[in-house]
Amino acid sequence: MGQYWMPVWENQEGKLYGINAHQFGNGLKFLEHSYIGNSVTSVVMENLYKTPSRLSWVGDYCEDRRVGQDKTGPTGNELYDSNEAVWFICEAKRPEYIPLLEKPNWKSLTLEEVGGYCSKFGEEHIGDYNLVNYDKKMYLDFKEYVDYGKNYGDDWIIHPLAALTAGPSMCEGGGDYDSGDINFDRVGLWSWDLISVEDRNTEFKDYQKVPIDLYYFSEKY
Repeated sequence: MGQYWMPVWENQEGKLYGINAHQFGNGLKFLEHSYIGNSVTSVVMENLYKTPSRLSWVGDYCEDRRVGQDKTGPTGNELYDSNEAVWFICEAKRPEYIPLLEKPNWKSLTLEEVGGYCSKFGEEHIGDYNLVNYDKKMYLDFKEYVDYGKNYGDDWIIHPLAALTAGPSMCEGGGDYDSGDINFDRVGLWSWDLISVEDRNTEFKDYQKVPIDLYYFSEKY
């Protein structure tokens, strides 16, 4: 059986947000929507831009396990099934056979908004940004990440934000990132950490730049 994944994040004001990939015309399995330039990852990036938030890509197999490192943070069910979160949808991209999300709180995005986010955070422009982890005092340079992926020969580059923040149920269902894939041991290391997207020229004193060869994710091995 396949495992279904949804990104859920909490901003510093305690407001929860989430995305159901079906509402954007994407599959719910991890490898169906976790690529740079995809609408799901791009909407998350837009919401984390200069807005530090705690984030986890939550699989429905996570259930009662806590999504943070060292068994911290909320449980998978608390995030995955949350009726308190605001869930993003895009009715223009949602196929007719997919019903509207049955959640009490949702925010509809226009096709133009989603297209703008996908362009802003697609391969061509994502190199203008860094991914910053405030808890671990680390940052990832997206330009280096994408350049590495192109040199590696990947046509579709797995988004490091999705892999790094995955909850503790990866490799338990079809469509998951596999234990034999590149840098599988790094999957989930940033789950429920305080993270933001920042301009590449923003300086973070005493923050460590992650070595891309140890933080690059690819199905090739």
